[in-house]
Amino acid sequence: MDDEAREEQREAFVAARIAELRDLSTKTDGPSLETLLSEVRNPDSEIRLATLDIIGQSGNRAAIPGLLDAVALLENEAEKKAIVEMVEFLKLPTLTELLDSGKK
Repeated sequence: MDDEAREEQREAFVAARIAELRDLSTKTDGPSLETLLSEVRNPDSEIRLATLDIIGQSGNRAAIPGLLDAVALLENEAEKKAIVEMVEFLKLPTLTELLDSGKK
């Protein structure tokens, strides 16, 4: 298999894996969350970054402890910073929470 074919195969795998992770993000069970969090440490940077984005879009605050655990295991400072920023984003109140607090 030549380099171009290998790259196409890798791209197809990455796209399929990211699609699977997007599907998992719609679930609220523990195993789905654990799978997402494990992919934050995936050797493929494209999958790692997509997973972080997927977790952020899900707004699932249950991911915060696992994200903080991942920070402790990573060596790449830019990736650590991205995860910390995602944790801070997930901690922000939602629009519903803000509206509910205004009613009190």
